[in-house]
Order: sequence, then C-alpha cells, then structure tokens
Amino acid sequence: MTASAEKLASSPVLPGNITKFIAILMRAVNTARLYAPTHTLFKQQARQLFKLLTATLDKADLLFLGCARDSLFLEGIFYPAKDVHVRKFLKLFHSLGVSQVIFERDVADRELSSFLVLLAGARQGEGEELMNALIRENIRRVRLGLLDYSIFSTVAAMAGGIAQDTEDQAIWQQLILRPSAGAFQLSPDKSKQFLQLARDADRLKMFLLKMDTDMVENRKCASASQRGAVLGTFIQNLGAALEGAVPKEREHYARRVAAVLDTLETKLKVQVLGALPLEDPETEKTGTLQQIIEVMPDVDLAILLVEALETAGATSPGFNNIYRRAIRRYRDAALLLGLIRKET
Repeated sequence: MTASAEKLASSPVLPGNITKFIAILMRAVNTARLYAPTHTLFKQQARQLFKLLTATLDKADLLFLGCARDSLFLEGIFYPAKDVHVRKFLKLFHSLGVSQVIFERDVADRELSSFLVLLAGARQGEGEELMNALIRENIRRVRLGLLDYSIFSTVAAMAGGIAQDTEDQAIWQQLILRPSAGAFQLSPDKSKQFLQLARDADRLKMFLLKMDTDMVENRKCASASQRGAVLGTFIQNLGAALEGAVPKEREHYARRVAAVLDTLETKLKVQVLGALPLEDPETEKTGTLQQIIEVMPDVDLAILLVEALETAGATSPGFNNIYRRAIRRYRDAALLLGLIRKET
C-alpha cells in the first residue's frame, strides 16, 4: 500500500447518513436535468431527500457542508471524498464557485425541491447567479457561500495555530467557517476563553487583523468579499458564544468589534457587515452584526449604505444584507431613505 493510500485508509470516515444524503441529492439533480419538476421520479427523490434531511438535522439548527479541494468539511472535520457521489458533489460545487451549502432546520419541502431544480440548471461559474436565484425564488432556508475553496486550507492553518488539541481545532474551525457555530455546546473553560477574548479590546483587534493578514498572505488573490465572509462569520459566532453572558457584555463586544472595523478599508468593512443574512425576523434574537448596525450613528449608517451600494452593487448579497439590517433598525424604509438623503 502506498503512503497516500495508507493516509486515505486511516483518515476519518464521513458519517453514513451524510454520504446517503449527498448520493440522493446528486441523483435528484441528475433527474431534474432530464425531467420536469412535476415528473414522478423527481418528486419521489426530492421527497426522499427532504425526509433524510429532516432526520439528519434532528435537533441541530443547520447542516453545513463545506466544499474543500478534495474533502468535505463537516462539524469542524475534513473528510476525504472516498465516495463517488461525494466526489461528484464537490466537483459540481467547485465548478459553480460555491464553497459551502447550508440547509437550515426548518427548510420547507418546496424550498428543497426548488433548490434542486435551480442547481440542475446552473452552469459553470454561476454560483453568484444561483445565490441570487435563491433570493428571487424566496428560498430562505437553503444558503450558499462563495469562498474560494482553497480558503479552507488557510482556515485550517489558522485554527491549528490557535488550538490546543484536535477537538479544540475543530471548534475553532467551526467558529471561523460555519454560520451559527456558536449554537453548539461549549465547555465552561472554552466559554471562559471566548469571553476573555471578547472582553480584551486590544487582543480582539490583534486577533481579527491577524486573521485578515493570514488570508491575504496565504491566499494572494483572496478578495474583499472572501475575507469579509470569514471575518463576519467569526465575529457573529464569537458573539453567539457569549449568549450565556449578560446582555451588556454582548453590547460591549459589538462596540469593540465596530471600533476594529473602523480601521479597515471601506470595501472590506462593507463585506464584513454584509457577510451574513439577517436573523429570522420572526424572532427577537439579534446577532453581533445586527447589534453593530443598531449602535451605529445615523450619519455613519447612511454613509455605510451608500458605500455598500457603490462598492458592492445594488444586487449584491453584501448590500442587501446591510440594507435589511438597517430596515430592521428603523422599521420603516421611507424613514431610512429619508435619512440617507439627509446625511449624504
């Protein structure tokens, strides 16, 4: 047995339910390429996929599948693509320029079926078009990420430099990459470690700026949107990890982060604050990115929106995420637009 074969044989094995989920997903996509969405075979496969997804999520908030070069990122672990369907899954999303797929717990049967149809019709390099199509078709509980897949190796290196052991590295990798990672259970010691980082303004600034520097140096072509996505996800997740702390603690953390963001170039700041979609408007739960928007002076928010429009564009996820957060703050689009006209 060669060294590479031995390494593959000793590598972690992807859970069977995930392998099965991906296999059914790929079959359904292939069927959608051949038949209409009303065809019996497609409807059967889509329904089977929905049932398996529901069972897989169980009590989890979401299923996050990261598409690294030749492995699948799941729950903080990189699983080599040993199964043929997993390899085809990675190849498909690499061709689209999609780095991650997120299925939320309350995803509807209709949303999943519509996603499969859109995915079947997508062509090489159309990841952003596919993301915009999800918004257009009101598919809110299936989300995509557009990081260059090689950013995963940079994140793994970051986490490896911070972590004390393998389990600790998995936690850091999830905090950096996976939306809502703060929802998983943390030990008291780990919660204390995150709280100390959030409280120390100088250390927090150094940590965030080093993350950005590592991305720029290790990924020479890392765009502002990719850097913003990683930083925004980590900022949001670290805030979520503070949920057990008093509300004032989270507000102070948001203000410290805002101070760090003010030191960044405008284009990157826009991408950080627009990295993630608005939390479910039906809940009162507010993440750190929303808190930063809430405490931002009116004139600064108006300028931020104009800068987001100019640097990212009106149809970009970054601008739309910031705009929706601003609407949530003011509760009235007309009031917000009036503020923008007044302050700019």
